[in-house]
Amino acid sequence: MSNPSSKGTALITGASRGIGPVYADRLAKQGYDLILVARSEAPLQALAASLSSATGRRTTPIVADVNNKQDRRPNRPTRRSDTTADHPDPTRSTP
Repeated sequence: MSNPSSKGTALITGASRGIGPVYADRLAKQGYDLILVARSEAPLQALAASLSSATGRRTTPIVADVNNKQDRRPNRPTRRSDTTADHPDPTRSTP
């Protein structure tokens, strides 16, 4: 399926359970690309693949627990299905 112009990108935490998948589905069908965040990798990857296939929207799954301070760090390595640029922490000074 082609990926027509996006309306923007929606960030959904708790994406793999409860109402998270419902919001993800609705937003993807409305034309939004998605950043999906959840603790459970297998359901998250399955949701991302399913939504991308069904809607043609770009989905970026990120395995993280937003209640865990370590997982919220800007430079935390993430397990993602696509490649990304490394975004430096703007609060740190560089030598």
